[in-house]
Amino acid sequence: MLRLNYQKGINARTGDFEYHRVFFRLTDEMDINLVGTTSWQLEGGFVEDDVPVMKMFHGKGSDGTFLFSPGSFNTMAFGEFYHHQFVSLYLSHNFHQLLWKGSWLSPDISIHHHMLFGKASRGELHNGFAINDTRKGYFESGINLGNILRLGIGGVGVSAFYRYGPYGRKSVRENLTISFSLSFFND
Repeated sequence: MLRLNYQKGINARTGDFEYHRVFFRLTDEMDINLVGTTSWQLEGGFVEDDVPVMKMFHGKGSDGTFLFSPGSFNTMAFGEFYHHQFVSLYLSHNFHQLLWKGSWLSPDISIHHHMLFGKASRGELHNGFAINDTRKGYFESGINLGNILRLGIGGVGVSAFYRYGPYGRKSVRENLTISFSLSFFND
């Protein structure tokens, strides 16, 4: 599935600046008999250099929410990175219930790898706000044990993600994020 979004800012009574902003998302998934489902999501965007931080692309960080969030960076803090142009890839494979299938205990095991490359044209202070980008590449990988407990129409699980590469932090503990996962309307 392809999603394309174009925005144009105009310098009018309610707007302060003109800009062009383009965003795309391309997703697909493939069922593999007896192995599970592989899915991927590719995103990218471009916005002109002279826009304020609120119109730039942020790194879609979800660290600190305590909930596993597919399609985001689970080890990245919200607002940690900003970009004028970026491309990100989210890969996952869900093995579904290959290990155990019970009425209330039916874990879905999925593995994930996420990466992001982005550039802020001016990495200096932006109206007193420090801009960090991911031009060297941001990487994280993880595992989600979803639906460890099935409760009516949903399930509860746990996930663990690890951040590594050029933007990895100093210690293992700082790079590791453990979260709950919630799901609804399971098979």
